[in-house]
Amino acid sequence: MRLKLVWGGMLTAAVLVVLAACGSDPTSTSVPPTSTTAAQATGAPTMAPTMAPTMAPVEAKEIKLIGAWPQGITITDWQEAAMIAKMNELSAGSLDIGRVAGPAEVHQAEQAEAVRQNIYQMVHTASAYFRELTQLPNVEAWVGGAPVATRESCGLEDIFREIYDESIGIYYLGPSAYRSSAHIYLSELANEDRSTVDLTGLKLRGHALYQGGTEALGGSIVNMPSSDVYTGVQRGVIEGSIAGGDWMYARDVKWDEIMNFVYNVNLDNESGHVYVNKSTWLGMTKQQQDAMYNGLVVTFEELEPELAARKAEALATLEERGVEVITPPDAEIARVQGLWLEKNVPSVLTGDPDGPRVLTALQCIWKEVGLVVNL
Repeated sequence: MRLKLVWGGMLTAAVLVVLAACGSDPTSTSVPPTSTTAAQATGAPTMAPTMAPTMAPVEAKEIKLIGAWPQGITITDWQEAAMIAKMNELSAGSLDIGRVAGPAEVHQAEQAEAVRQNIYQMVHTASAYFRELTQLPNVEAWVGGAPVATRESCGLEDIFREIYDESIGIYYLGPSAYRSSAHIYLSELANEDRSTVDLTGLKLRGHALYQGGTEALGGSIVNMPSSDVYTGVQRGVIEGSIAGGDWMYARDVKWDEIMNFVYNVNLDNESGHVYVNKSTWLGMTKQQQDAMYNGLVVTFEELEPELAARKAEALATLEERGVEVITPPDAEIARVQGLWLEKNVPSVLTGDPDGPRVLTALQCIWKEVGLVVNL
């Protein structure tokens, strides 16, 4: 549900205290559609060539980026770093984007407010980390890894731009989209039958996006930051976690030390999200806006071919470290994946005033990519 910005002052104070203390076809480039939403009013970007455009020499505009994830993991050191480099490259020297902070400086849930206040000008994050504003951008996970151009043409991205403009006053640039799935990690099994995915009685870290499906499988969701999973399992608060980033995230943060099992069942096709301070966005030239948008889209298209190998390597590493990889029969995998969408989609969209138009956009995307979802 959209909530107006009522907590800005409190979060701003918290942020300042903390600061003081310290795919698609890789040959194509996505193009945002013409629209009448807030995106157009603020100068929605259009396609730029994948090679650096010719631009008149100008003083580089500094953009300070804060990331939701710490350095030292794949999503930051490989994907985010490549995105920043591509944006700078396409700007032909007119942008100087650099990561200057992460979750150690500002909590994930407070980073959007820090960007609104222009403490930072850009954030690479997941919308689930500030779910108090709206759950809706989480539905990027349900588009089947659709190309960004399809998401744009079906109107999904402009809906999110409007929501964030109204709810917090920041510009939603777009998804850091790639075929990265979520998986279920457990410290213990509900039963010894490995032919079914059974979460009966188990508490798993997650967020509302996963609630309907988790409950349908017998488990329950505990809202907590991903950084608290390690100690949460150690203290017995949770028995597992549902997490995106394929197996790379779990490997990078050493969940093999606390998790004993992972189901080899791909859930969703998750996306991160990139947001820009609104005044910063409005103050950029059209070429700079295009460089930023196309740098985001092109990066994750270019990384797609390498992603499969990295995923396989991460899963093999988890197995080598003692995590049992459970691969249920194909029929059970299909049942779980179908149930995941059928239960999760209504749990997020029902009752939200923007739910109907988001569902319409999703149905458009599902039709384009040939995904059958029974709701």
